[in-house]
Amino acid sequence: DRFGGTEGGDLATFLIQTAENAVEDNLPDYLSQLKDCTKDSFLEELDDYSIEVIYRRLAANSVAYMLLSRCGLDADGYFEREDFAEITNFNTPQTLNAVGIATSDISEMALREISAAVRNV
Repeated sequence: DRFGGTEGGDLATFLIQTAENAVEDNLPDYLSQLKDCTKDSFLEELDDYSIEVIYRRLAANSVAYMLLSRCGLDADGYFEREDFAEITNFNTPQTLNAVGIATSDISEMALREISAAVRNV
């Protein structure tokens, strides 16, 4: 409930949907930081909308991968190499750091909620 509605399914589906919702809710906080550091990266020539789409997809997949892994599921079984192909656009330390911080922060937030729910059960 904390990260928005999810449709039924198994734990993996729930975690992937949770990741997408959490990224959707929190990404604007990180997007401005990314836009400030695109100079000399492959993102530099892209318009703001394209950067946002790439960042959202990569962050959602990264957060979902982390949630699946930390909850004991085989995350490799839910993703393909192409799901993370956009990482090549984050080719400077600053842009790579921007996606890493967003992924880490959002994953931590979701994992804390999951932890609290498990303790309550």
